[in-house]
Amino acid sequence: MFQNLCDGIFFDQLQISLSIVTFTVFQFYHLASVRLRDLCERLDIDAELRQQIWTCFEHCVVHHTELQKERHLDQLIMCAIYVMSKVTGKDKSFQDIMKNYRLQPQAKSHVG
Repeated sequence: MFQNLCDGIFFDQLQISLSIVTFTVFQFYHLASVRLRDLCERLDIDAELRQQIWTCFEHCVVHHTELQKERHLDQLIMCAIYVMSKVTGKDKSFQDIMKNYRLQPQAKSHVG
C-alpha cells in the first residue's frame, strides 16, 4: 500500500512538472510568435517570408539548442529575419531590423 501511495505521489508530481514544462514551452512559442509577427509587420515582410523566418527560428530552437545559451529570444528572432531575408534575396539590413526592434515595447530600457 505504501508503494502504491508513493507511486501515486510521484505520478502526481510528474504530471505537475510536465504541466509546468508544457506551459513554459507554450509561453515561449507564443511570445516568439507575437514578437516575430510584430517585427515582420514593421519591416513590411510578406506572409511567405514570415513563414520561412518562423521555420528557420523553430529549427534553431529545436535542433540547435546551443544557440540559446546566453542569448535572448529576441536575438534569435532578429538573426532568423536577417538570414532568411538574405537567403531569399529580400534583403533587410541588420540596422533596419534593429531600428524596428527598438520600437517594440519590450525593447525599452528601464535601467536608471
